[in-house]
Amino acid sequence: MLTRSYAIVAAAGLIGLVFGGAPALAANSDDLETLFTADQQCRGCDLTGADLTGVDLSTRYLKWANFSGGTLREADLSGAYLWYARFEGTDLTGATLDGARVWDAFLTGAVLDNASLQGTVFRGATLRNATLRGANVTGGDLSTVNLIGADLTGADLTDANLENSSLGRAIFVEATLARANLAYVGLIGADLTGADLTDADLTQADLTDTVLTGATFCRTTMPDGSMNNEGCP
Repeated sequence: MLTRSYAIVAAAGLIGLVFGGAPALAANSDDLETLFTADQQCRGCDLTGADLTGVDLSTRYLKWANFSGGTLREADLSGAYLWYARFEGTDLTGATLDGARVWDAFLTGAVLDNASLQGTVFRGATLRNATLRGANVTGGDLSTVNLIGADLTGADLTDANLENSSLGRAIFVEATLARANLAYVGLIGADLTGADLTDADLTQADLTDTVLTGATFCRTTMPDGSMNNEGCP
């Protein structure tokens, strides 16, 4: 993980931060510099297109900040305040957002593959067509979230709360949803092939055209309130 130390570089009228020899260009150079100030606040900062690979932004106050189109691979955003922040099309591969508050944020098309999202609060966020392949979302709050068309192949959502979320056409192939709260979710056309639904709660979930081939049901509460134990040892 890279530290907060940086150098200001001016070139062709643009200012960036140097990480590993490569400048991180942003739409607003003043905001990019503010990102690393001592008060750790960058409220509403315009950081579109910035390459912030590996930076430490943990616990920072970044409400309304815009990271769209940028790169935050392997970055540390644990405990950060990201209400209404924008990460549309942002590459967050391998990033750490444990315990971050990402309420009502915009992550359409974001890449969160292999990210650590333990206890992250995404309540009300939009992750339409985002990818979270292999992500660790244990204990995460994804209630009232838009995950339509998202790819969570192999993700670990143990103890995650997805109540009232839109999961239509989402891919949960080989995902772990043990003890997950899936009450009142819309799983229309979703693919849960090989998913682990042990102790999961699907109360009043919409499973229209949902693919459940090879899914594990054990002490699973079904949409009609019945208990499904067909996959128990």
